[in-house]
Amino acid sequence: MSMALLMLLGLATLIVALAAIFPRAKVSKVENDKLVPYEAPFRQFSILRLLYLAVRTFGVAAVQSLVHGKERATRSRVIDIVIRGMRNSGLVLDILDMRSLIHSMAALATVPVPVTVREVVWIVQLVSANAASSPLVVPGSQETREMPTIVLASELANLVPEQNRSWAIAAEWLVPKDMSESDRAVAPVVLYVHGGGFTFNSLRTTRMNVAPLAKSLGASLLSVEYRLSPEHEYPAALHDVVSAYLYLIRHENVDPARIVVMGDSAGGNLVLAATHFLRAHGLALPAAVVAISPWTDLPSNLPSLTSHKYDFCVTRPTDLSPEVQANTQFERSGRYYGGAAVGGPEASRDETFHALRSNTYLCPWAAVHTPLSTTALSDSGTLPPPMPPVLVTSGSDEVFFDDHVLLAAALQRMAAAGRAWGVFHHVIEHQVHEFVLVDSGAVDSLRATEAMREFITAALGNTLTKPVDDAQLTYYRSGTVIPDMDKRAVWGPRWEGIQAACKQVDWEPVY
Repeated sequence: MSMALLMLLGLATLIVALAAIFPRAKVSKVENDKLVPYEAPFRQFSILRLLYLAVRTFGVAAVQSLVHGKERATRSRVIDIVIRGMRNSGLVLDILDMRSLIHSMAALATVPVPVTVREVVWIVQLVSANAASSPLVVPGSQETREMPTIVLASELANLVPEQNRSWAIAAEWLVPKDMSESDRAVAPVVLYVHGGGFTFNSLRTTRMNVAPLAKSLGASLLSVEYRLSPEHEYPAALHDVVSAYLYLIRHENVDPARIVVMGDSAGGNLVLAATHFLRAHGLALPAAVVAISPWTDLPSNLPSLTSHKYDFCVTRPTDLSPEVQANTQFERSGRYYGGAAVGGPEASRDETFHALRSNTYLCPWAAVHTPLSTTALSDSGTLPPPMPPVLVTSGSDEVFFDDHVLLAAALQRMAAAGRAWGVFHHVIEHQVHEFVLVDSGAVDSLRATEAMREFITAALGNTLTKPVDDAQLTYYRSGTVIPDMDKRAVWGPRWEGIQAACKQVDWEPVY
């Protein structure tokens, strides 16, 4: 055991050391009439800082795990150290450090993946929602003009300066190597949006996690490189995700009935928000939505944020008051939504919370009380179509667990009003944020992935059975369904705290 821990510490040192030399992640955009790479800024470390960070994160985690024992008996020792190390990293790493560390880990973990990889790039031309039919001149060199162009009509265009309304997006196809051309023609197409607090991750760091997922789901998967905050605030990432969906339909000629939009954490927020965007703008909807550990309440003051201490997302010292802990996460979300979208920097905390929870594109659950209304629909008097079937996958130890309960209950309420199809909420006992990706080989992760595959197959085959009361909760313990853990048993104990933290929730779920 001691030798294994020494090897893990040495590996952690190597991971952090690579951060100083590993190639930076690149996103493309149109600038000065040419397609040029956008480089997210990284910090160059000194050797002493590399060693300090290695010891401070995973080294300390190894000692914590040995001295105090595993936090959950169901975890392996290695996963316990990994989770503790990731938690420690939030205490000592800032944005630039974290980006470097994540990309270095991806480099170290590069192994043959069971998929073929093909990169694609397209140009996005943003116009206002009532200008979709206006003639356009796409800027750029001959190279940019030969790329596919997505004209994106958006009610949010007024938040984007004129000079920033053309850019390029990169994505990559991940297709199982054993999938034949005939199989690919009928297989599900998954638009995947990575997590990372709207601030971290890229195509490269996502690939090592979602390539096995594409294989397990039997799907062709398009992973999109959306623009990150704080360099790019809302609605940049949302527009990028919507453009990726439109790229699939308009340039890859994929039938929307074959498309599933899927995302984890912040990516889960974005796929839900993007689906609301499609609804509001009268665009064809995907067959289904899969949200893995979604972060859907950006004010971040729901009780689980401070009461669930075994998640790796607990990046605050435990001796801080709950108010300070919640403020820390709230400040992180502020990197994404900025000030303009929520009343400006002079708005009070309560005013900002209210504005966030009244914006369906920032807090997707808010669609339960915020009507979708855009010029594209209001001119014709058309109501937005219902939200397609949604699967929410949660670990019961997640700091965002209350986000998931609120989201599922909101979708249930929308379905009762004919504004959504319904929701399936899968809860896996004692699992952490993004456990499906963090420990993909675990029994819980394999069962959750299989449940996703079953959901997708049924949704695309029109054989999905509508749940009783428009919401179905399935609770897993070590891969086994626990029938007694129903909505009342799981949602009920959380609801009073959710209502106390969120004044706009003045209704009850149907149990």
